[in-house]
Amino acid sequence: MRTITMSAIAAALLLTAGAPIAEAKDKKADAKPKLCAAIKAVDPDNDGKFDLAEAKKAAEKLFDKLNKDGDKTLELKEFKGRVSKKDFEAANPDKDGSLDKAEYLALVEKRFNEANPDKDGTLECKELGSAKGQAVMKLLK
Repeated sequence: MRTITMSAIAAALLLTAGAPIAEAKDKKADAKPKLCAAIKAVDPDNDGKFDLAEAKKAAEKLFDKLNKDGDKTLELKEFKGRVSKKDFEAANPDKDGSLDKAEYLALVEKRFNEANPDKDGTLECKELGSAKGQAVMKLLK
């Protein structure tokens, strides 16, 4: 009788321990369609991927949208969490406390290249699943 009780406890523990793993897999599965759908926002030719030119075009639109004060630069607070302070400072070579559009597009290009490990010049759904892929998407939409 004792063996059955211990076996039941062990089985319950194994089932419970597996739950977070299954939950994590479910979240990843849910995230993939969202990432693939996100491509559509920056993929005007609807080929399921986007290149640097398409990324920069989307980034320019976002830059203009975020630049609510119309001063043609973005301060860190205007990024609304899309860029860390460290990344902001690295992207600001003139150290003037803001990024102009050229500095912003340079950051987009840097992140795009980091998110493109196969170096084929395009980002696809599978590449957007990485932290680097998500980081570039934050600058585009």
